[in-house]
Amino acid sequence: MAVSTAPEPIILDPDGDAILKVGEKDGDEGSGCALQIRISTKLLAMSSPVFKVMLGGRFAEGQLPFSRENPQSVVLPEDDPDAVLSYCKIIHHAQDAQFPVSFEALCNLAVLSDKYACNQALSGWFRAQLSECFTPEGVVVANSALAQGGLTLSGVIGLSYLFGDARIFYRAAASFVRHVPRNDTRELLMQAPGERLPEIVIGNLHLLFCPSSGLSNCYRQIPSRNVRAWPWER
Repeated sequence: MAVSTAPEPIILDPDGDAILKVGEKDGDEGSGCALQIRISTKLLAMSSPVFKVMLGGRFAEGQLPFSRENPQSVVLPEDDPDAVLSYCKIIHHAQDAQFPVSFEALCNLAVLSDKYACNQALSGWFRAQLSECFTPEGVVVANSALAQGGLTLSGVIGLSYLFGDARIFYRAAASFVRHVPRNDTRELLMQAPGERLPEIVIGNLHLLFCPSSGLSNCYRQIPSRNVRAWPWER
């Protein structure tokens, strides 16, 4: 029987006290991790309330004796290795963290951000990635211009929802109303990246097309429900 070998760790912090073991090799359960990353648990906990709780003592990971001399393993078998690596590079201020990434990479990182609630730590990076998608007035450009970067208006709406970015969500929604025919709205919004936008969000965006409802008026029409309808309410 072949013995699986773990990949060499990517060192983001030479003094890091933990090694993240991410994904599964070739998608085969039990074959070992696909990626190892040496990181600082302090930065991980500071950037994500989920990781803060995980590493804070109540869970098995919190019981590990983390130290720079003997970094402990934290296993994340269900997460996308490339997304976790990008996230770790951003919070560790790696030199290549600010390079432009593909739409697929943005989607994967948005899903990770939503899962671990690290949207505040990634907010500046996310906006920098979309910097060329805005006019000088701060309005999200139309689909034709976004397409050059592999993006769509519905894609930007979906990304900003997962990243919890209210400002970009607002601007993308305003541009969506301005440029997309009403009959196409629901179908396009259901193609948003990551997990599909909640129905209440799609419905509220659809309300924006009412002639009597501007974007701000629509917010006042949102029914009082337990389901949070906008990213800043999440």
